[in-house]
Amino acid sequence: MQYIRFFSLLLLLAAAMQAQAQADRVQRTFSATAIAGFNMSQIDGDAHAGYDKLGLNIGGRVGIGLAKKVEMTLEILYSQKGAQSKFVRGQPRTLSCRLDYIELPLEVHFRDWQITNPETQESYMRVRFGAGLSYSRLMGGKLDVDGFEQDMDRFRDHDLMMMFSGSFYFTRNWGLNLRWSRSLLSITNVTTQSSLWPNAVNKQISLRVFFTF
Repeated sequence: MQYIRFFSLLLLLAAAMQAQAQADRVQRTFSATAIAGFNMSQIDGDAHAGYDKLGLNIGGRVGIGLAKKVEMTLEILYSQKGAQSKFVRGQPRTLSCRLDYIELPLEVHFRDWQITNPETQESYMRVRFGAGLSYSRLMGGKLDVDGFEQDMDRFRDHDLMMMFSGSFYFTRNWGLNLRWSRSLLSITNVTTQSSLWPNAVNKQISLRVFFTF
């Protein structure tokens, strides 16, 4: 049911982005963007180093220009995070954790390298660097340790992350984004060192393709 609500909200956002894009062709103060990509994640504290867990990162973004080279954006994403042990041929993984989040990143971007189309006179900024905060709500997931499924009660329902990103536009519409994120608070509610992941935090690298309307 939570997934249905998310994708219904995503459809409404897509409709709003299209309407905004139509109304904004003359003066592009606002922007609307579709995003699709993947996360490479790990959980600090699981004794398994490396961004070995792959997951989806899809959704949409709306932005408002605060100045010629500054924009603020808000995204709504379906974002899969977690961790897993490294692959060893012929052996099962000792750890596999998938965490499904609805994520709301708020980011401020500095834009530069202006490109102008000589025929249409339309212009855009080719590169941008961003920083911000992201709030996530846990929708579900799965945790397996040594082949046995574990309960998910150890994970908190919320996550707050800091993030830094860089983007490159190949055209006015199409671009590529690389983002690094880290939790500011523990994602687990266990504190004893004998428990799995006391005071653990999410860390992820996201690689996404985007289309700006």
